[in-house]
Amino acid sequence: MTESGFDYGDREIVLRADFGDVDAHGMIDVSARFMRGPRPPHEGELVFLKDPGGEGRLGRVVALYGWIARVELLGAEESALVAADGLHAR
Repeated sequence: MTESGFDYGDREIVLRADFGDVDAHGMIDVSARFMRGPRPPHEGELVFLKDPGGEGRLGRVVALYGWIARVELLGAEESALVAADGLHAR
């Protein structure tokens, strides 16, 4: 485990997303299908979502359905709290 709370050798932390697919509840389904190497994230873990345009957002995995991760995007306030806490999952 690093100071940031992520064990980079243990699991994926960056997932590709299209923020146009975010629903009214701030949730998005993203594919973990093409991950290679580290394990996919588990429920409750933080991930960084990055879209094709380069925008990025923090989120928390709320459910896994096979190769699909349901991610709740964190708001600006919660993202700031997580960053101040060293990116440790709550």
